[in-house]
Amino acid sequence: PAGTDITELAMLFQQNDSVLIPVLPSPIDIHATAHFIKEVLTTGSARQRMIRLAVVANRVRKNTLMYHALERFLFSLNIPFISSLRDSQQYTKAVELGLGVQEIASSRSKTDHEQWAPIFRWLETPVVILMGLAIIGGGVATTAGGVKLLRIYALYLAGVREMEKLVHPHSVGRSGVMARRIRRQGAFVAWVFFMMFAMSIAAISLAFALTGLDFENAMVMTIAGLTNCGPLIRAAAEQPVILNELGATAKMIYAGAMVLGRLELLAIFVLLTPGIWRD
Repeated sequence: PAGTDITELAMLFQQNDSVLIPVLPSPIDIHATAHFIKEVLTTGSARQRMIRLAVVANRVRKNTLMYHALERFLFSLNIPFISSLRDSQQYTKAVELGLGVQEIASSRSKTDHEQWAPIFRWLETPVVILMGLAIIGGGVATTAGGVKLLRIYALYLAGVREMEKLVHPHSVGRSGVMARRIRRQGAFVAWVFFMMFAMSIAAISLAFALTGLDFENAMVMTIAGLTNCGPLIRAAAEQPVILNELGATAKMIYAGAMVLGRLELLAIFVLLTPGIWRD
């Protein structure tokens, strides 16, 4: 950090949204880090892009006085202090083998794996955001699953109109006949579809749970199937499910969820309800 100037920082912030700062347990590194963080916080591009900052204590020995001084400094920064990486020979061994420390399957590297876990969690995109984007889906004329953007837009227009009516109860909606139709009939149909989608998530996740999957993986598998977003299985789950290892029942449920996700649930519901289309 000490050798990075403001111009280089501004260029880095255009390409990244997170900054992880390693700090060694020495007075020189503590002062250099304090100066670096000051430069980051005063850089306009960092404030505009809302860059995330976090610090990591690097190559530490927790039984030393210098580590305790470093720990007090890091906690005083009002920046997330997410982990302490020990001074271990496992990193030297990893370099010799041409591997990462996470790839060394040894009982001696278990502590290092545990120390890196909070860093990976901090760097990863929150699972809720990934699952939410998958549920929103893509455009109507695409092969994407999910609720679809047009239905989300109809619900948004209806919500904005309801907020306007709270402020001005006697106001009249604008934007023409088509916009009013979207806010009324369109929003109603979109809401019905959304509720059916939510009930499908509940039913399929329960079916996955009955096959032995835990709650998190059952929910990830359900949303990945209904939204036709297969990569979500590896990206969202902390312990990704290996599809080849699933039982026949779980595979059938997942296949059914994928087929159901590609169909228009509302159209099927109308087809199975003669009272609607006969009128």
